[in-house]
Amino acid sequence: MYPIVLLPPSEVVEHAVGEVKAVHVQRVVNASTRRAPLQRKIGSGMAPEEFRRLFKAGKAGHAGLKESLALIGHCLGWKTGRIVETGDAVIADHDIQTQFLEVKQGQTCGLHQRAEAKVNGKVRLTLDLKMYLDAKNPRDAIQVEGEPPLDVIINGGVAGDQATVAALVNTAPRLLRAKTGLLLMTDLAVPRMA
Repeated sequence: MYPIVLLPPSEVVEHAVGEVKAVHVQRVVNASTRRAPLQRKIGSGMAPEEFRRLFKAGKAGHAGLKESLALIGHCLGWKTGRIVETGDAVIADHDIQTQFLEVKQGQTCGLHQRAEAKVNGKVRLTLDLKMYLDAKNPRDAIQVEGEPPLDVIINGGVAGDQATVAALVNTAPRLLRAKTGLLLMTDLAVPRMA
């Protein structure tokens, strides 16, 4: 899950924007403050070529970025074209020491991963993730091109581990009230505080 959109995208659009032309999301995460498995998953300490090889093989990087983009398109009722996902190593420009590992200048210290989709021949959906050690100005940002336009920035960003736990806990009451069978997140009632 890509825990940036705090309300389902359909709710943001339905309640705040009349006409949506495009949605762009950026996330910058300072991975130095995160757990050891995440620091390793983003390639910290690897040779850049090794990280690129693993990323191409689907064995490194952030899982679910394309799926998150597809969900946003689905919520907006858009028929998206092929979703293109790219990723590359972020190279350390200085030696970095975290609680869990050490990265030398020139090694991989994280990733820059991006997914985008076209709607009617134009790129209208993007998710851009920069997750690396010592990242400056961590934040989550959402821009909705529309009437009216939205430009939302969450300084510091939303910690993914905490957001995932909160999403699971807050989903439980909605699941208990849901019909049986295979459901999408969009089939559940809108989350709210009880």
